[in-house]
Amino acid sequence: MHLARTTLAIVIACVGSSFWPATPERVAPVGTEVYDWNAISFDVTTVTHQNAIIASHATSMMHIAIHDALNSIDRKYEPYIYEPRAEAGALPEAAIAAAAHVVLVDVIPTFPELDPKARAKAVEIVEEAYKKALAGVAEGRGKAQGIAVGEAAAKAVLLLRKDDKRSAVVDYKPGTEPTIQCPIHGPDMGDPENPAWPDQREWSNDFGKRIGKALGKIFKF
Repeated sequence: MHLARTTLAIVIACVGSSFWPATPERVAPVGTEVYDWNAISFDVTTVTHQNAIIASHATSMMHIAIHDALNSIDRKYEPYIYEPRAEAGALPEAAIAAAAHVVLVDVIPTFPELDPKARAKAVEIVEEAYKKALAGVAEGRGKAQGIAVGEAAAKAVLLLRKDDKRSAVVDYKPGTEPTIQCPIHGPDMGDPENPAWPDQREWSNDFGKRIGKALGKIFKF
């Protein structure tokens, strides 16, 4: 059973990874790379005019891939999906960039109502950021190993979420029963957004148990 199969837990873990302590195999500690890619992800969803639901989904997938890539280099937590260990010397900076790059390039075409020009701009943002990130990493075996583990972790996450129904097309009909909240549709209200979202495959099947365990450690119960 994989630990922390929730968006919240993954984001917390990834933020923590920005301050990952140095290890003997590392050339330099990770600085703001995770934060930088978080900003890039939101640049992508902004330029493509995606709502907060789509943006959070794409960014969560990216952070899960980054988390598992870093965890493969320096194992501190149970993996979310990618379990193999990276070869000694793999550079985390390269792993972060590769993981984020693979996820974002893959999810951009899945965005709903995507304008071709917006799509091209989004891809350009990601490619330029990736090129800049790798330019700052020393050439050598460590860089290549970091890229490899980042790409592998990203592909594992993408495969896991491939058919999660996030883009399913449904015929949405609001309920009319008592206690059911019904949207009021006027002439300018437009269609409901992401009506298939409740049917999306869950990120975790044991959320309550994991949260309870974490709270128990914090509050000593």
